[in-house]
Amino acid sequence: MEWARRSAGFSAEAVAKKLGTSAEAVLAWESGHRQPTLITLEKLSACYKRPLAAFFLPNPPIEPSPPTDFRSLPDQSGKLSPETLLAIRRAHRLASVAAELKKDLSREFTAKIGQATLEDDTEVVALNERQRLGIEVEMQIAWKDPSEALQTWRNAIERRDILVFQFRVPMKDTRGFSLSEQGVSVIVLNAADARHGRIYALSRIRPPALAPARNLQSRQRLVQWSRWMRR
Repeated sequence: MEWARRSAGFSAEAVAKKLGTSAEAVLAWESGHRQPTLITLEKLSACYKRPLAAFFLPNPPIEPSPPTDFRSLPDQSGKLSPETLLAIRRAHRLASVAAELKKDLSREFTAKIGQATLEDDTEVVALNERQRLGIEVEMQIAWKDPSEALQTWRNAIERRDILVFQFRVPMKDTRGFSLSEQGVSVIVLNAADARHGRIYALSRIRPPALAPARNLQSRQRLVQWSRWMRR
Protein backbone atom coordinates (compact mmCIF):
# COMPACT_ATOMS: atom_id res chain seq x y z
CA MET A 1 0.00 0.00 0.00
CA GLU A 2 2.90 2.34 0.74
CA TRP A 3 4.34 1.52 -2.70
CA ALA A 4 1.05 2.56 -4.36
CA ARG A 5 1.05 5.90 -2.55
CA ARG A 6 4.70 6.73 -3.15
CA SER A 7 4.66 5.67 -6.82
CA ALA A 8 1.63 7.93 -7.31
CA GLY A 9 3.55 10.87 -5.83
CA PHE A 10 1.43 11.48 -2.73
CA SER A 11 2.46 12.18 0.84
CA ALA A 12 0.54 10.54 3.66
CA GLU A 13 -0.80 13.99 4.56
CA ALA A 14 -2.11 14.60 1.02
CA VAL A 15 -3.90 11.22 0.99
CA ALA A 16 -5.37 11.87 4.43
CA LYS A 17 -6.78 15.19 3.23
CA LYS A 18 -8.37 13.55 0.19
CA LEU A 19 -9.98 10.82 2.28
CA GLY A 20 -10.95 13.01 5.21
CA THR A 21 -8.84 11.14 7.74
CA SER A 22 -5.44 11.55 9.44
CA ALA A 23 -1.93 10.89 8.17
CA GLU A 24 -1.50 8.55 11.14
CA ALA A 25 -4.41 6.43 9.89
CA VAL A 26 -2.87 6.23 6.39
CA LEU A 27 0.48 5.13 7.82
CA ALA A 28 -1.25 2.60 10.07
CA TRP A 29 -2.93 1.02 7.04
CA GLU A 30 0.41 0.82 5.28
CA SER A 31 2.19 -0.74 8.26
CA GLY A 32 -0.58 -3.27 8.82
CA HIS A 33 -1.46 -2.00 12.28
CA ARG A 34 -4.95 -1.15 11.06
CA GLN A 35 -7.05 -2.67 8.30
CA PRO A 36 -8.83 -0.32 5.87
CA THR A 37 -12.41 -1.05 4.90
CA LEU A 38 -13.33 -2.05 1.35
CA ILE A 39 -14.81 1.41 0.81
CA THR A 40 -11.50 2.96 1.91
CA LEU A 41 -9.56 0.70 -0.47
CA GLU A 42 -11.85 1.78 -3.31
CA LYS A 43 -11.15 5.43 -2.46
CA LEU A 44 -7.40 4.74 -2.36
CA SER A 45 -7.68 2.94 -5.70
CA ALA A 46 -9.34 5.99 -7.26
CA CYS A 47 -6.80 8.34 -5.67
CA TYR A 48 -3.74 6.39 -6.83
CA LYS A 49 -5.27 5.42 -10.20
CA ARG A 50 -4.48 1.78 -9.48
CA PRO A 51 -6.76 -1.28 -9.78
CA LEU A 52 -8.17 -2.55 -6.51
CA ALA A 53 -6.28 -5.81 -7.01
CA ALA A 54 -2.97 -3.93 -6.69
CA PHE A 55 -3.50 -3.72 -2.90
CA PHE A 56 -3.58 -7.50 -2.62
CA LEU A 57 -0.34 -8.29 -4.45
CA PRO A 58 2.25 -10.17 -2.35
CA ASN A 59 5.00 -7.82 -3.54
CA PRO A 60 5.08 -4.44 -5.31
CA PRO A 61 5.24 -4.87 -9.10
CA ILE A 62 8.34 -3.85 -11.02
CA GLU A 63 8.08 -0.23 -12.08
CA PRO A 64 8.81 0.65 -15.74
CA SER A 65 12.02 2.42 -16.63
CA PRO A 66 12.00 6.22 -16.16
CA PRO A 67 11.93 8.51 -19.22
CA THR A 68 15.20 8.59 -21.16
CA ASP A 69 14.96 12.31 -21.97
CA PHE A 70 13.04 14.57 -19.60
CA ARG A 71 12.70 18.23 -20.61
CA SER A 72 12.03 20.49 -17.62
CA LEU A 73 12.03 24.23 -17.05
CA PRO A 74 15.02 25.81 -15.26
CA ASP A 75 13.17 26.11 -11.91
CA GLN A 76 11.98 22.49 -11.80
CA SER A 77 12.38 21.24 -8.22
CA GLY A 78 13.02 17.58 -9.02
CA LYS A 79 9.91 16.22 -7.28
CA LEU A 80 7.28 15.33 -9.84
CA SER A 81 3.56 15.88 -9.29
CA PRO A 82 1.04 13.00 -9.18
CA GLU A 83 -0.29 14.21 -12.55
CA THR A 84 3.12 13.86 -14.22
CA LEU A 85 3.82 10.47 -12.64
CA LEU A 86 0.43 9.31 -13.91
CA ALA A 87 1.24 10.60 -17.40
CA ILE A 88 4.46 8.56 -17.39
CA ARG A 89 2.51 5.45 -16.40
CA ARG A 90 -0.11 6.14 -19.09
CA ALA A 91 2.58 6.52 -21.74
CA HIS A 92 4.14 3.20 -20.72
CA ARG A 93 0.74 1.50 -20.77
CA LEU A 94 -0.16 2.81 -24.24
CA ALA A 95 3.27 1.85 -25.56
CA SER A 96 2.75 -1.64 -24.11
CA VAL A 97 -0.59 -1.89 -25.92
CA ALA A 98 1.12 -0.81 -29.15
CA ALA A 99 3.79 -3.46 -28.60
CA GLU A 100 1.11 -6.16 -28.20
CA LEU A 101 -0.65 -5.00 -31.39
CA LYS A 102 2.68 -5.05 -33.21
CA LYS A 103 3.18 -8.64 -32.09
CA ASP A 104 -0.37 -9.70 -33.03
CA LEU A 105 -0.10 -8.13 -36.47
CA SER A 106 3.46 -9.40 -37.02
CA ARG A 107 4.37 -5.85 -37.96
CA GLU A 108 7.84 -4.37 -37.80
CA PHE A 109 7.64 -1.28 -35.61
CA THR A 110 11.11 0.08 -34.93
CA ALA A 111 11.89 3.77 -34.65
CA LYS A 112 13.47 4.92 -37.90
CA ILE A 113 15.84 7.69 -36.92
CA GLY A 114 19.25 8.74 -38.07
CA GLN A 115 22.32 8.44 -35.88
CA ALA A 116 24.64 11.30 -34.99
CA THR A 117 27.75 11.90 -32.91
CA LEU A 118 29.03 14.93 -31.05
CA GLU A 119 31.56 15.44 -33.82
CA ASP A 120 28.93 15.77 -36.58
CA ASP A 121 28.02 19.14 -38.06
CA THR A 122 24.59 20.06 -36.64
CA GLU A 123 23.47 21.82 -39.83
CA VAL A 124 24.20 18.72 -41.90
CA VAL A 125 22.40 16.51 -39.36
CA ALA A 126 19.37 18.84 -39.39
CA LEU A 127 19.25 18.83 -43.21
CA ASN A 128 19.41 15.04 -43.29
CA GLU A 129 16.60 14.75 -40.75
CA ARG A 130 14.45 17.19 -42.73
CA GLN A 131 14.86 14.97 -45.76
CA ARG A 132 14.01 11.84 -43.77
CA LEU A 133 10.89 13.50 -42.35
CA GLY A 134 9.87 14.92 -45.72
CA ILE A 135 9.52 18.50 -44.47
CA GLU A 136 11.15 21.14 -46.62
CA VAL A 137 11.68 24.75 -45.55
CA GLU A 138 9.19 25.95 -48.19
CA MET A 139 6.50 23.66 -46.72
CA GLN A 140 7.20 24.96 -43.24
CA ILE A 141 6.88 28.59 -44.37
CA ALA A 142 3.50 27.83 -45.95
CA TRP A 143 1.89 26.53 -42.73
CA LYS A 144 -0.97 28.82 -41.77
CA ASP A 145 -0.76 28.50 -37.96
CA PRO A 146 0.97 26.66 -35.07
CA SER A 147 -1.78 24.00 -35.02
CA GLU A 148 -0.99 22.94 -38.58
CA ALA A 149 2.72 23.08 -37.83
CA LEU A 150 2.44 20.88 -34.74
CA GLN A 151 0.20 18.33 -36.47
CA THR A 152 2.48 18.12 -39.52
CA TRP A 153 5.61 17.62 -37.42
CA ARG A 154 3.78 15.03 -35.31
CA ASN A 155 2.57 13.12 -38.36
CA ALA A 156 6.07 13.15 -39.86
CA ILE A 157 7.61 11.75 -36.68
CA GLU A 158 4.93 9.08 -36.28
CA ARG A 159 5.60 7.94 -39.85
CA ARG A 160 9.06 7.08 -38.51
CA ASP A 161 7.38 4.68 -36.04
CA ILE A 162 7.75 6.96 -33.03
CA LEU A 163 4.47 7.47 -31.17
CA VAL A 164 3.68 11.02 -30.02
CA PHE A 165 1.24 11.54 -27.14
CA GLN A 166 -0.02 14.73 -25.54
CA PHE A 167 -0.96 14.73 -21.84
CA ARG A 168 -1.79 17.75 -19.70
CA VAL A 169 0.56 17.99 -16.70
CA PRO A 170 1.85 20.93 -14.63
CA MET A 171 4.22 23.10 -16.65
CA LYS A 172 6.52 23.37 -13.63
CA ASP A 173 7.27 19.66 -14.04
CA THR A 174 8.11 19.23 -17.70
CA ARG A 175 7.63 20.30 -21.33
CA GLY A 176 7.86 16.68 -22.44
CA PHE A 177 9.81 13.45 -22.26
CA SER A 178 10.57 10.26 -24.15
CA LEU A 179 10.53 6.61 -23.14
CA SER A 180 10.57 3.11 -24.56
CA GLU A 181 8.43 0.07 -23.79
CA GLN A 182 9.07 -3.35 -25.35
CA GLY A 183 10.81 -1.77 -28.32
CA VAL A 184 8.17 0.91 -28.93
CA SER A 185 9.53 4.49 -28.80
CA VAL A 186 7.32 7.26 -27.41
CA ILE A 187 7.56 11.04 -27.15
CA VAL A 188 5.15 12.77 -24.76
CA LEU A 189 4.36 16.49 -25.06
CA ASN A 190 2.75 18.61 -22.36
CA ALA A 191 -0.70 19.59 -23.61
CA ALA A 192 -0.68 22.49 -21.15
CA ASP A 193 2.14 24.08 -23.14
CA ALA A 194 1.44 26.52 -25.99
CA ARG A 195 1.53 24.92 -29.45
CA HIS A 196 4.75 26.65 -30.40
CA GLY A 197 6.21 25.40 -27.11
CA ARG A 198 5.19 21.85 -27.96
CA ILE A 199 6.79 22.21 -31.40
CA TYR A 200 9.99 23.39 -29.72
CA ALA A 201 9.92 20.45 -27.29
CA LEU A 202 9.20 18.00 -30.11
CA SER A 203 12.29 19.22 -31.93
CA ARG A 204 14.47 18.91 -28.82
CA ILE A 205 13.33 15.69 -27.13
CA ARG A 206 15.52 12.76 -28.09
CA PRO A 207 13.73 9.52 -28.97
CA PRO A 208 14.88 6.64 -26.71
CA ALA A 209 16.93 5.07 -29.50
CA LEU A 210 18.93 8.29 -29.84
CA ALA A 211 19.20 9.34 -26.21
CA PRO A 212 22.44 8.36 -24.46
CA ALA A 213 22.10 5.78 -21.69
CA ARG A 214 22.52 7.74 -18.47
CA ASN A 215 24.16 4.87 -16.61
CA LEU A 216 26.80 4.47 -19.33
CA GLN A 217 27.68 8.11 -19.92
CA SER A 218 29.79 10.41 -17.79
CA ARG A 219 28.18 13.64 -16.58
CA GLN A 220 30.58 15.62 -18.77
CA ARG A 221 29.51 13.60 -21.82
CA LEU A 222 25.83 14.23 -21.05
CA VAL A 223 26.46 17.97 -20.79
CA GLN A 224 28.27 17.90 -24.13
CA TRP A 225 25.37 15.99 -25.68
CA SER A 226 22.81 18.50 -24.39
CA ARG A 227 24.81 21.43 -25.75
CA TRP A 228 25.08 19.71 -29.12
CA MET A 229 21.30 19.18 -29.23
CA ARG A 230 20.68 22.89 -28.51
CA ARG A 231 22.77 24.11 -31.46
